Amino acid sequence: MSAPAADAATTKALAPRRRGALLEPLLASLRLRRVSRQVPRGAVVADFGCGPEAANLRRMSARIGRGIGIDLTADRAEFGNVTVMPGDLCEGVPLDDHSMDCVISLAVIEHVESPAKMLAQAFRVLKPGGLLLMTNPTPRAKPVLEFLSFKLGIVSKDQIIDHKQYIGRREMEGLLAAAGFVHVRCRTFQWGMNLFSRAQKP
Repeated sequence: MSAPAADAATTKALAPRRRGALLEPLLASLRLRRVSRQVPRGAVVADFGCGPEAANLRRMSARIGRGIGIDLTADRAEFGNVTVMPGDLCEGVPLDDHSMDCVISLAVIEHVESPAKMLAQAFRVLKPGGLLLMTNPTPRAKPVLEFLSFKLGIVSKDQIIDHKQYIGRREMEGLLAAAGFVHVRCRTFQWGMNLFSRAQKP
């Protein structure tokens, strides 16, 4: 089931405000729609790379039990049943082992220095049977994103410059399997330029 729509004031408040990022609210909404329908109702959900306002968790807040957002740039904050904490996704995620029903991470893994370490952290904090749901741009997206950013200025230039890697389906399947996940499913969407990955902790 898709997440319920936020009211207009909330949507405006949570939208990216960076100049040169006109297309980003739409792209973020499409990614969330892809992932949110897979999140179990009433789940305790961690969002790796949530941003300072934990926008994705807040949009899902009515259908999840609790949300905990982790982001290196965030200050600790509370938004109803959503908590935001600072933390390093590759080394210092401040969550207990086996504590989460679901981990989501939307367009984040391409920004980290070690995707394998980030996946290891996700595996650690998930309960047995817990789900990992992620999106990331594929190698096919690289020239398109660079054109939209550097030439047209409608995607954040800083975000694109910060991309460390573009991971395709086969590479992601290997990374998830190596981290210990099972029932791995990786599917492209948006004309092959984004990858949606779903995996389970045994």
